[in-house]
Amino acid sequence: MIGVPVGRNLDLFGGRPLPRRDLEAWSSGIAPPSVRAYLRDEIKSRGLRQSDLALSLGISRAQLVNILRGRYGASPCVARGLKDFTALRRLP
Repeated sequence: MIGVPVGRNLDLFGGRPLPRRDLEAWSSGIAPPSVRAYLRDEIKSRGLRQSDLALSLGISRAQLVNILRGRYGASPCVARGLKDFTALRRLP
């Protein structure tokens, strides 16, 4: 018997589906929960450190953690950078 992932809306290959609608609607401020969860999973699945992504965005690791936890919102520039980060793995 094959187990089907449940509870976190995972796909059959172990990843979280891209929340396209939420991602496209978000341009700054507090990211929707689905976007934050997807970003956390992507960082982990790519074997990145949060500090590396934060550095590439021009923010501190603490700022990135606060964005990913929904404590603070992202500026339009940082939101665009995070959206670009998700686009790196999209298939045409």
